[in-house]
Amino acid sequence: MTVQRTAPLLASITALAGFLVALVSGMLAGNLAESIIEHSILALGICFVGGFLVGRLIEGIIDRHAQELRVDEEAPMPEELAEAGVGEDQIVDSSSELGSAA
Repeated sequence: MTVQRTAPLLASITALAGFLVALVSGMLAGNLAESIIEHSILALGICFVGGFLVGRLIEGIIDRHAQELRVDEEAPMPEELAEAGVGEDQIVDSSSELGSAA
C-alpha cells in the first residue's frame, strides 16, 4: 500500500498558509492592494512547490520503511530459534498469579 496523497495535501496546506501570511503581513504593513495580491500569489506558488517536494520526500520515507517491514515479515526464521520453539504460540495458564482474581 502506498501513500499517494501526502504530497498534494502538504503542498496545498503550505500554499494556503504562505498565501495567508503574505496577505495579512502586507495588509498590516499598509502596502498597496496590487502589491499585496502580487506577493501573496508569489508566496502561494513558492510554498506549493516547497510543500510538494517535502511531501514527496515523506512519501519516499514511508514507502521505504513499509518495504523494510514487509521484508522483515517474510524473512525465514533461523533454525536455532525454530528448534527452540521461539515464535510459536504458547498457551498461557489462566490460573497464574497475574491472571487469578482469588
